[in-house]
Amino acid sequence: MKSIHVNSFIILSVLLFMVSPIYGQQSYKLSGAQKLTVSGTSTIHDWQMVANDNTSGTAELTIEKGNLVSIQSMTINLPVKSLKSGKGGMDNNA
Repeated sequence: MKSIHVNSFIILSVLLFMVSPIYGQQSYKLSGAQKLTVSGTSTIHDWQMVANDNTSGTAELTIEKGNLVSIQSMTINLPVKSLKSGKGGMDNNA
């Protein structure tokens, strides 16, 4: 069975795009070119797939004194077919 998790780098990258010096709960939207990475493991090996296009997302964040306090909600949308590993067989199975 495959274990899929979103790479913590992705979350940090998304937050860097969305964080601003404004305080309190704010809505943010991804814009511009995004690179999202999905990493996982199987009984055979670890793997990684990258999506470079067609991504969108929104988040409701609470920021106080310039620091992220909490994430109320976060949605990231990307077409599964845009995920590429560089290995045709894995891309087809995904």
